[in-house]
Amino acid sequence: MMAQGLWQFLSGSIDNALSTFVTSVSSSIASGITPAVMAGVTIWILMYGWTVMRGEVHEPVHQFAVRAFKMSAILAVALGSGAYQANVVEFVNGLTTGLVQTVMPGTTSNVFSAIDQLDSKAFALTQMLWERGTNLMPWGGIADLISALIVGVSAALAELVMAGLLLLAKVALSFMLAVGPLFLACLAFGPTKRFAEGWVSKIANYSVLIFFLAAAAGICLSIYETFVNGLLAGSATNNPLGDAFSLLALAGAINVLIIQLPSVAAGISGGAAISGAAAMAVGAFLGRLSSGGFGGEQNQPFLKTENGGGSISGDAGRGAGRPSGSGDGQIPAYQRATHERLLGRR
Repeated sequence: MMAQGLWQFLSGSIDNALSTFVTSVSSSIASGITPAVMAGVTIWILMYGWTVMRGEVHEPVHQFAVRAFKMSAILAVALGSGAYQANVVEFVNGLTTGLVQTVMPGTTSNVFSAIDQLDSKAFALTQMLWERGTNLMPWGGIADLISALIVGVSAALAELVMAGLLLLAKVALSFMLAVGPLFLACLAFGPTKRFAEGWVSKIANYSVLIFFLAAAAGICLSIYETFVNGLLAGSATNNPLGDAFSLLALAGAINVLIIQLPSVAAGISGGAAISGAAAMAVGAFLGRLSSGGFGGEQNQPFLKTENGGGSISGDAGRGAGRPSGSGDGQIPAYQRATHERLLGRR
């Protein structure tokens, strides 16, 4: 058997691969977007000079100096691969690791190491029940064999849910860090600033999710380990089948708790949950369906009815062009000013 546990080995291997991936991809993106960013900076300088010539800027030197300093600082980090990796990537990884270490039980600093400890305890209990059941065969031991299978399945389910979501969050966080230079460069320009804000929201979402998963895993693993230790201590006198089903119920309760954490983290950080893409797509589809987005009359949202009201298409557009004595009476007051501006009557 390997010196370190399965999950710790898998986590270390994925971390090494993701570290190389983030470094190479972020460097490639930083060098690839440099010409486009420089063109954007040039256009911004030209447009700023044009506004100064038109007299729209009251303090041109001061405002230009402040905005140019902010833009240069942001682009220095975004386009310099070494600066991005040393500041942004190291900060996010260090913050996430530090938060995880604060909630781990005892001297354990790695959540995957704690999952491996659970795996070893569950394997010891499964092996004990299986060996006792095989020794009592063919005249007995069936309950022990079934109990061993149930214990193994319950432990595997708990480990897969906890470790799987943790690995998924770490991979998603690494992917967001890999494309970070592109979104960080968007922060330098006003029209694209919202893309950078969305990227920061996703980074916060995955970091908080990893922290919540580590905290919940530490608590649940402590409960699980205490339960398994009790089963090992009283294995000679306890009912093995009843204990195995109790362990299965405990694993199910732990999984229900763990599965809810992505939505909680998304609600706090303002992002979307990892597993919420399908729900978002279904919600958008139903929203379009309920609003008539797939029907034939989506281009006529305010049709005239017998009870009055107006329309922004058809007769309303023609009515807006009539003299005020005839056409304005068919258009509500809240729409009349807009129609007059569009038709050049003001």
